[in-house]
Amino acid sequence: MKIPPHSIDAERWVLGSILLDKDGMVQVSSFLTEGDFYDPNNGLIYGAMIDLFTRNKPIDLLTVREYLDDRHELEKTGGNAYLMELTESIFTSANIYQYAQIVKNKGILRRLIKAGNDILLAGYDEETDLNKLLEKSEQALFTVTQTFIQNKLVHIRDILNLRYEEFAEIHENPDHVNTGLINTGFKNLDGKIGGLKPGDMAIL
Repeated sequence: MKIPPHSIDAERWVLGSILLDKDGMVQVSSFLTEGDFYDPNNGLIYGAMIDLFTRNKPIDLLTVREYLDDRHELEKTGGNAYLMELTESIFTSANIYQYAQIVKNKGILRRLIKAGNDILLAGYDEETDLNKLLEKSEQALFTVTQTFIQNKLVHIRDILNLRYEEFAEIHENPDHVNTGLINTGFKNLDGKIGGLKPGDMAIL
């Protein structure tokens, strides 16, 4: 039996990066979900981080540990030793976005496999109405497709984070920087995102 697509190393890197620098959550929270993690314990840890993040709480070893402990999930996820191990194995959080994309893509592949298996089983069901089977199969694939599309959308806060260095350069050398940015015509929006680049799709 083949093992479903996954990358435990990427999952650990994402978690360790967030514990190392909570600002890393800004880059991944818009598309990465608890269900994208192959290891359910890693998913629980990320779920704790997401909840803390949405409530504007600090994200560090102490807060995550207390969060999990209060819900009797600390030992199940490996205890304080595992949380410490996550941070000790990470020396920089600079690549968190790339590793989060790996985790996300592996999760989409697993959902695709599950949808395919469900459709395969439905094909052997000769008792259920064919139209219902087709609708169920279409819905299974539609769910995977929607997950993939959402993965391609970028939240405006991610654009701001990724463009920070560009903005700093523009501010320091406004007359010597060719950014290739296109003005949208809306001054307030251009002031926030700096304009658009070829290939960008902004959802407002």
